[in-house]
Amino acid sequence: LPIQDSNQGVEDEIVVIKTSISKAQITIEGPTSYVHTNEEIKPTVSVKRKNRQGEYSIVLTEGTDFEVTYENNVEAGTATVTATGIEKYKDSVSTTFEITHDYSDEWTVDLEPTNKTEGSKSHHCVVEGCDAKIDVTPIPATNKLEGTVYHQLKMSEPAVRYVAEVNIEDVEQAE
Repeated sequence: LPIQDSNQGVEDEIVVIKTSISKAQITIEGPTSYVHTNEEIKPTVSVKRKNRQGEYSIVLTEGTDFEVTYENNVEAGTATVTATGIEKYKDSVSTTFEITHDYSDEWTVDLEPTNKTEGSKSHHCVVEGCDAKIDVTPIPATNKLEGTVYHQLKMSEPAVRYVAEVNIEDVEQAE
């Protein structure tokens, strides 16, 4: 920064040396795992830099010494929080936190099985608008006859005619 001495008209330059926070300690205040809410999750962080003895004891102030940004902090997965130095500090330091789904304890049938095809069931995320599911489990095909079944009987005596009504339930279908 150029500075002009009003008495002599000589310009001097002051060099501002900024301290790097790239090796500072960044800590999430509170839990490091959160349940997905479909909204941004922004945990508070603290940033400390080392003193002359090498201990992390110099506490930096958000808004004065650093600014905070977040990445991937809405959906389930690993989110990143970054503190970037401002004013007399430079560079940045980051840490991560986890976002998880909140799944129902109850099974949800996703696809009903039929007599020939298997279905599936799973545990769904309980957050509104979330389509995530876990423990997708097949439901075996029923192998049961469905609908009306017609069977033609052949009789050895053509003179006698028989009529029968048959109700078939829970009979396994032959391969």
